[in-house]
Amino acid sequence: MKNQNTHKSQGVRGKTILVIAILASCSAGCGASSAEPPAAVTEQVPSATAKPPTELPTSALPTEMFLATLTPFDLTDTLTTAKPPTLASPTERFLATLTPFISPDTPTFVPTFAPKEGWVDFVNGYYGYAISLPSASVVSKNEKIDHVQAERPAGMESGKYFDKLNRTYPPGICVSVSYQSVYLNIRVQYSLGGFFVDPCGPGIKDYPYLVSTEEEVFVGETSYPATYIRVYESDAPGAKSLEEFYYVDMGDGERVFFGGEWKDQAAYEKYLNDKAVLLEILRSYRSVPKTALFCPEPAPTRLKAGGFAYVSTDLPLSYLQQSFKSIRNAPGLNQELIGSIDTGKAVELLEGPVCNNSLQWWKVRVAENSLVGWAPEGDYLTPEGYHESSWLIPCESKENCGTP
Repeated sequence: MKNQNTHKSQGVRGKTILVIAILASCSAGCGASSAEPPAAVTEQVPSATAKPPTELPTSALPTEMFLATLTPFDLTDTLTTAKPPTLASPTERFLATLTPFISPDTPTFVPTFAPKEGWVDFVNGYYGYAISLPSASVVSKNEKIDHVQAERPAGMESGKYFDKLNRTYPPGICVSVSYQSVYLNIRVQYSLGGFFVDPCGPGIKDYPYLVSTEEEVFVGETSYPATYIRVYESDAPGAKSLEEFYYVDMGDGERVFFGGEWKDQAAYEKYLNDKAVLLEILRSYRSVPKTALFCPEPAPTRLKAGGFAYVSTDLPLSYLQQSFKSIRNAPGLNQELIGSIDTGKAVELLEGPVCNNSLQWWKVRVAENSLVGWAPEGDYLTPEGYHESSWLIPCESKENCGTP
C-alpha cells in the first residue's frame, strides 16, 4: 500500500495549555442528561497537574487556565473498561494479530452520558459546546491563527491578514485534550472560523503502512461514520501495529480527531482502557449558548442608539463582506444568521454598541421590511483609529437616510 500523509498524534497538543476545572453546576442548555452538570470556573495556575502521553511543546502559559482540584479519576471506579483482545500466543508481541475494535454497522441503542463523580466540564462559550472529562485531563487551545490555506484578500499583506483574523476569532477554534495515552482534537465549523485552523493541532507525517476501515462513533447522542486508520511498521505478514486514529466529520467542517499509540503489549492494553474513557468523553459532547464575547481591539463608533444609518454602497472586498450584509440574532460572527440587507438601505439603531470580534455591533430594525437583528458597524481600522471601510453610515434624519 502506498504511504499516505496524515496527522500525527504527537502534534495534537496546542501551544496554550489549560487544565480542567471543577464546576458546581451547568446551565439549562448544557446537559445531555437529566442531572445538570456543573458550570465552568476559571483560575490561573502555574502548571498542569497531569502529563500528556507524549511531551508537549514548550510554550508560555496562558492567562486563563482551568484548574483541576479533584482527586485524579479512578478508571475502575466509574467505567467498565474495554477488555484487550487475546493473543494467539502468550509470547506473541506483534500487535497486528490482535482482533481490531469493530463497532456494529447499525447500533442497537443510543448510549447516553451521565455525569460521573470526579469529572469536570470544559465549556467553549464562544464556539458553543461543552464536554465532560476526568479531572486529570489536560486541555489546550490554538494560541493564534498563523497559517491559512485561503487566498488573502486583494491588496492585504500577509501579516496584516493574520492580525485581522486574530482580532476577529478567539482561541478555541481548535481544542486538544490529552488523557493518559489517548488524545482528542475538536475543530469547530467552517462558518465559525474552522477553516483557518486546518489541520487542527497535529502535524503531518508519512506513515509506513496504513489500513483504513469505517466505524460508527457517537459524538453526543448522534452516531457518525468514522474513518478508522491502523498504522503498521510495514506491509509484511505479522507486522507490528504502532498506533490508531479516527476522523469523524460532523458537517460544515466540524471534525473530531482522536486516537493513541503504543510500544508494547502492556501499553496497548492501557490504550484500550483509556480509549473507553475517551469514547465516554465524546458521548458527553453537547451544545451550549454562545454567550462569550471576544473584543481584543474595540473599534470606535460614529453611531448612537435612537439614530438612523444606511448600508454603505462602497463595501470592502474582504472575507467579511458577506457578514456585513447579514443580520444575526445576537451580536457576533458566531451567532445565527436570520436575514440580510442590501446596500443603500436604511436601518433604525435600537441598541448598542456591543463589541464582539473587535467589531461594534448594533441592534437594528430594517426600514424596508422591519426585520430586527444585529449588524456590525464596520470593518478594520486605519492607524488613525477610523473605520477604513464603514458598513453602517450615520444619517442626519429618518427622512433623509439611505439611497433610492
